[in-house]
Amino acid sequence: MRTPIVAAVLLLVASTCVPLTAKVDTYDLSGQWVLSQVGESLTLPAQVPGNVQLDLLREGKLPDPFYRENADEYEWIYSESWCYEREFELPTDWLQRKVVLLRCEGLDTVARIEINGELLANTDNMYRTWEFDVKPLLKSGTNTIRVTFSPIQPYIEAFQQRAPKVPNATGKEIANIRKSPYSNGWDFCARFLPYGIYKPISLMAYDETRVRYVRVITDLQAAEHAELTVDVVADVVEPAALHSEIEIEYDGNVIDRCECKLDSGSAQGKLTVDHPQLWWPNGMGGQPLYTVRVRVLDVDNQVVDETTRRIGLRDIQLLKPTKDRPLRLAVNGQEIYAKGANWIPDDVFPASVTDENLRQRVADAAAVNMNMLRVWGGGYYPEDAFFDACDEFGILVWSDFMFACAPYPGNNPEFHANVRAELTDQVRRLRHHPCMAVWCGNNEVTAIITNYKMITQEEYDRLFHEVIGTKVKELHPQANYVGGSPEAGDEHNWWVWHVGADFENYRDSHGWMTEFGFQSFPHPATVRSYTDPADRDSVLSPVNRYHQKNGIGKGNEIILDKMHGYFREPKDFESTLWLSQILQAYGMSVGIEHWRTEWPLSSGSLVWQYNDCWPGPTWSSVDYYGRWKAAHYAYRRVYAPVLVAGMADYKTGTVQVKVASDLTTPANATLSWRLADVDGNTLLTDETELQLSAGTTSAEGPKLELQQTLQRVGPERAILWLEIQVDQQTYRNMVCLVRPKQLELQQPDIQAQVSQQGEAFRVELTAAKPALWTWLECDDPDARYSDNFVHLESGRPVTIDVKPSRTMTLEEFQQSLKVRSLHDTYTTTPSQ
Repeated sequence: MRTPIVAAVLLLVASTCVPLTAKVDTYDLSGQWVLSQVGESLTLPAQVPGNVQLDLLREGKLPDPFYRENADEYEWIYSESWCYEREFELPTDWLQRKVVLLRCEGLDTVARIEINGELLANTDNMYRTWEFDVKPLLKSGTNTIRVTFSPIQPYIEAFQQRAPKVPNATGKEIANIRKSPYSNGWDFCARFLPYGIYKPISLMAYDETRVRYVRVITDLQAAEHAELTVDVVADVVEPAALHSEIEIEYDGNVIDRCECKLDSGSAQGKLTVDHPQLWWPNGMGGQPLYTVRVRVLDVDNQVVDETTRRIGLRDIQLLKPTKDRPLRLAVNGQEIYAKGANWIPDDVFPASVTDENLRQRVADAAAVNMNMLRVWGGGYYPEDAFFDACDEFGILVWSDFMFACAPYPGNNPEFHANVRAELTDQVRRLRHHPCMAVWCGNNEVTAIITNYKMITQEEYDRLFHEVIGTKVKELHPQANYVGGSPEAGDEHNWWVWHVGADFENYRDSHGWMTEFGFQSFPHPATVRSYTDPADRDSVLSPVNRYHQKNGIGKGNEIILDKMHGYFREPKDFESTLWLSQILQAYGMSVGIEHWRTEWPLSSGSLVWQYNDCWPGPTWSSVDYYGRWKAAHYAYRRVYAPVLVAGMADYKTGTVQVKVASDLTTPANATLSWRLADVDGNTLLTDETELQLSAGTTSAEGPKLELQQTLQRVGPERAILWLEIQVDQQTYRNMVCLVRPKQLELQQPDIQAQVSQQGEAFRVELTAAKPALWTWLECDDPDARYSDNFVHLESGRPVTIDVKPSRTMTLEEFQQSLKVRSLHDTYTTTPSQ
């Protein structure tokens, strides 16, 4: 009788051997495997890439991990050992190939690999690509591969015995193993500690050589042409008359080519690009991409192996802080303001992340005028699709290495060797991407020195400057490297969330803010996905507290306390969810408007955080299911090419109008303002002309003296509307002259006119009286909105396009459409 393993293999043999070229073959081992619990009878089908938790979930052995408190049901898994196994039959000629390698692109984490019952290797780093000579263990006919994953705690304890100086602080032990810190639980997700073959696994065979890596170094010193140096390194089986052809292509045309000998497995070619098309960040220009193609040929001029790298021609410099200027970036000689957010892993189970979702996330960053994402050091290095999308959409990447908030072994040679191998894999994989702007050694490890005294400055410097910094410069000479964040001269501003300061506290800080943020609840549909109706009587219910992973269970109270400081009491549970998003949008706008308009004293704002890996209240602006929160729409306005903002002084009744611009050419601008009452009547109005310089700049507009008018009508009954027109584009903003909770907003009487535009719908909104933070919602929670949470001036229409994720008729859409504003969230008896 055939075993389940054999049956699975017979389905795969016909399709898994795919020749890449005439001389290098691969055999894909992804697909169906068999998973078993070591020492127990539990056996079930498994998918590779994947992990233990997903396989158990797929086979009905585990409940939905996100529903209510089900994450607790996953705790037993990471205390057990798990074995992945499958059989495979190689083509008959593979045993005659000179080299056969097993290539494992991601094993999480402590794994033992066996081939036909013989030990091949042990691994202990989820960030490395592992390759092993497997030929001596292969046989003709049926072969078996077994990968057994062990719990990490015994590994950590054994490591600590070998390195007793490393502190054993609560929650910090995971620093002793190269596994993603967030998998052990963080302040935005539950603990799951996934195990498994989470990336592709394959066999590779060749007889002569294969390209090991390619490095492209670009010299843009001369404006009229770019000089490229292409280093090629190949694994050569034995001396042979090999040579390489190197080409650069643009838009399907070969621009330049060269040939060079592959002496001892290495070659260097020179290419020239005349009149180079420069790669620019989002909003500053285009993102032209060139393809560098490398072929290795034998003595008969036959291609042995071939690889490509897609590159962009650009120069990125990280400018160190000076007495008068903060840390900042210059791209192609132009200093820029970094507009963006912090990227965390997109799922608690890395194997669940899809290329399509990654591309959509990056597209959504570009859509709101971001130009940078910071890959946070507590997760894992994102997939290729993430960096490909950043190249295409013009999103610069600041990438931490995966060290965060913990004491790491600074004096342990074994740990250092493992880290060097990890860096070699990751820097070689990513260095050709034009989006790669900054490599950073760690996230907030300096706090372990200053706050906890767990490691010394000497140990820190040895690991993050001597070991990592030296290796990065060796692998990527043109790289911008800093030892850590916020060590680099950037700032993590947590006075508002962690200390309880008002949002206006942001105006007391200056520089490059690489972290700052405030939480909100996700879309009500997302909350419904992880709660029962009984859980939705309060955001302080046990299940809603359970999904809050920050503030030692008090994070939801932090949201509510700040909400009561800025807004009135929400009338019900759903209004609380929406109002938390409005609060987050308001607070983040306060900070970003300040930092952008005080350029060059401040040089960037990267909000914590961009995305979610777990559904619940977090700092994200895009929730776990990709649904935009109010803050994400706000970023489109405060990160727009031109921003007009007003800094109100509630005590004096004055408003300083400021402008920030990223326009690439000089422009004439008309700035107008209108002070109106809450009934929509104009009280004061004026306009002025401004000259905006090319490039990143800021300018002060008029200082508005509104005291007399505000004394007459009351600041709680007045709203300041700002508008700037530049090159036929209009940018608007709204300024409250008291905190929003004090505004005496009237019933706005919003009208919505709906028309169908193909598969989408156009909604034109008008209001008889001002309607602040007006948003649309339909029965499809995944519908896409061209804008939302907009401010409506009385009598001034605003148009929003809506594209549902499913087919809807005009009648269905109209019936399901809800239009609400801030006024609709309040109770009938507001608290002042």
